[in-house]
Amino acid sequence: EFIKNDSEEMISEPIDSRSKSSAKMPVKKEINEFESEVVENNILDTETVIQINIETGQLINSDRYLEYILPVPDLLEINIKKRGKESGDLNQTKIEILKLFNAFNIPAKITAIIESKRVTTFEISLSQGYPVVKLEKHLKDFRLRLGEKDLRFIIPMPGRTTVGLEIPNKNFYNLLFGTLVNSKEFINSQCIMPIALGQKLDNSFCILDLTKMPHLLIAGATGQGKSVCLHAIILSLLFKMKPSELKLILIDPKKVELNAYKRISKAFYFKDDSLRNYQTENEFILQTILDLEYEMENRYNILARSGHKDISEYNNYVKNKLTNSKRDILPYIVMIVDEFSDLSLSDDKVFSKSFNSHLNKLAGKSRAAGIHLIIATQRPSVKVITGDIKANFPARIAFRVSSTVDSRTILESGDANSLLGSGDMLVNFKGETIRVQGCFVSNAEVEKICNFIKSQKVDFSS
Repeated sequence: EFIKNDSEEMISEPIDSRSKSSAKMPVKKEINEFESEVVENNILDTETVIQINIETGQLINSDRYLEYILPVPDLLEINIKKRGKESGDLNQTKIEILKLFNAFNIPAKITAIIESKRVTTFEISLSQGYPVVKLEKHLKDFRLRLGEKDLRFIIPMPGRTTVGLEIPNKNFYNLLFGTLVNSKEFINSQCIMPIALGQKLDNSFCILDLTKMPHLLIAGATGQGKSVCLHAIILSLLFKMKPSELKLILIDPKKVELNAYKRISKAFYFKDDSLRNYQTENEFILQTILDLEYEMENRYNILARSGHKDISEYNNYVKNKLTNSKRDILPYIVMIVDEFSDLSLSDDKVFSKSFNSHLNKLAGKSRAAGIHLIIATQRPSVKVITGDIKANFPARIAFRVSSTVDSRTILESGDANSLLGSGDMLVNFKGETIRVQGCFVSNAEVEKICNFIKSQKVDFSS
């Protein structure tokens, strides 16, 4: 099902420090006597070849490289093309749907069939004057007759005047994160902070810009894909941004989900101090938020003195200066809080009140300073997702939940309870809700990327 790197011990890939991703470069591939893949760089005047231990992801002879190297996609597995449903199965389902239209006197016809990895969408055109409310009343009848409890209507189809009928596929495959990283959408993305989430129902990839959100709320029941989604977000940023451009703050009360990123603390942590960047004790978490709040105020002072309205304008100004001022560039900062409810509803009432207050202050003011927040919770109740959280976190991702009430708490609509699980999500961005089939990231792939970054011997501050 997947393309694997077999038993290769070494893999080589060119790096151009001027490129955002090595996959952008035209390459010429040869196989040497050791059966390791060597790619020659056709852009640089001199050949630049790196060697990687494909088992661990570590750079070999890393002392030779003077500049930071972005992770290479070869460390990730990718999907091969899979056959869709047989045309006979689709035609049979189409006939059954048309029979139901006739049985319920619904004047409609099927204009298109859109296949994706998890669901098949039948695009339906209703006759003018037929109330859509009547169609919604027959939802349970359609579920019963077609034998699909997770069937749902999309009213309307995004950007169209038609209705969609989503039917889950009986056989599906996982979309691998490596497939997204190697896609044209990700490679050619003009986003400042691109995050690869998965595949839309029209089979295009969902690549969003974190700077446009500017803060993200992720919620859903246990085991539905929240942690994998967090890994995909973090790795997306690591594949596109250097340590001088990005800093991370990771808060994980469970101590296990984001543990692998400790090894890149020197390169990417906001402060290379485990007590301040990766702890669950309340006092250290609160101190980290206070430090971030101080950094935000300091950045606004810098912007005010320089006469720029946001970090993007300021960094462009610094880059265009004639003097060498790389260290003057302000990196974007992303704070990720997993299991947000454990901190927001902590037994320590003084801490929880202070934590919520400072978090809302950061969310309300930090966008222009280049600070972005991502919070995840498995308890989507009104006590956790309060009015302040909804106001300050306009972008939201909902995984499958157990009730319509929880779905409405996250998205203001009751659709998340009918999702299929295992990465199936609804993404609300810029007022539009789209269904996305999430990608899968294995723990081994996370460790390889972290080992690749850690093995580099360059000055991460430059």
